[in-house]
Amino acid sequence: MTRWHAVLASILLVSAARAGEPTGLPFIGGFTDSSSVPLFLPEGKLTFVTKYGKLTVPVSEIVRIELGFRYPDGLEAKILAATEELGSPDYQKREQAQKQLLDWGEVALPTLKKAMTGTNAEATRRAEEIVTKMQANLPRDRQEVHDYDVIVTETSSFRGTLEADTIQAGTKFFGETKLKLADLRTLRNVILDPAPKPAVATAPVRPGRREINMQPVLPPQIFIAPAPPGVGR
Repeated sequence: MTRWHAVLASILLVSAARAGEPTGLPFIGGFTDSSSVPLFLPEGKLTFVTKYGKLTVPVSEIVRIELGFRYPDGLEAKILAATEELGSPDYQKREQAQKQLLDWGEVALPTLKKAMTGTNAEATRRAEEIVTKMQANLPRDRQEVHDYDVIVTETSSFRGTLEADTIQAGTKFFGETKLKLADLRTLRNVILDPAPKPAVATAPVRPGRREINMQPVLPPQIFIAPAPPGVGR
């Protein structure tokens, strides 16, 4: 964090405290339902587990966090059981499992993608069918899921997993709360990673036509030369 960023963060913290709003570092939380909510994370450190060991990263130095996939509470076992039922010898159980997995939506994608490489031909076929239907209705950036988190700072990025399952945050309307990481997709530091400015729309040039530089037309300037000496007198 640069000195300017530190000063700005201090100003925001003091202003929030005076206004009675939540204090902390301002972030934007992007949730799995595509909503975005302003959040205030307390100053401190987050523990990040990597294959090289544990890292503690100051919240003030985090530019953004891209959160990997996590099963909602109690749903993993149900999804695994339904996926196994796709290969059941009972037709009704196979149909019921397929319908249930479609109803759960993209949260079942990781398990279904693993089932696509299984040895049960019927389960593999149905898993492929469900995945195809789900991905047809999902944006491209949500079709591929990963099971790791990425923390980005101003100088580096790390791949691993946040040690905690929840994160403490303040909100303007609901006060202090604990957010489940399974409900979050991203956390973006408002100071270090401000929202990009919207692009200025420009009209496309039609094929075969020249682009015309539409500069404002100024009225012609008229210059009257002074009369030679002795003329007009």
